Amino acid sequence: MSRTKLFLAWYTREGYPTMYAAAIDKEGLYETFEGWRSGAMKTRRMLRRQGADVERLVVDADELVAWCVSEKRPLDGSARAAFVALKGSQLRSGG
Repeated sequence: MSRTKLFLAWYTREGYPTMYAAAIDKEGLYETFEGWRSGAMKTRRMLRRQGADVERLVVDADELVAWCVSEKRPLDGSARAAFVALKGSQLRSGG
């Protein structure tokens, strides 16, 4: 049985403040990169324990913000998830 492949948004120290500043759901986000990174690492470990094949997907925060503008959608959890799903799909298909 193959493991489920999941892409986990992975922000850079430089990009996280850009994403955070543009997000409309700040109450659900860590204020600092260090807080986010700690939470993301815990999530990654939990998903792996559950049998998922987790791959970090480095998110270009400027590209994410631009994508939200082009899609006319607010930068929230749903938009972040859709962006990562799109990028993950592009990686799978080689483009």
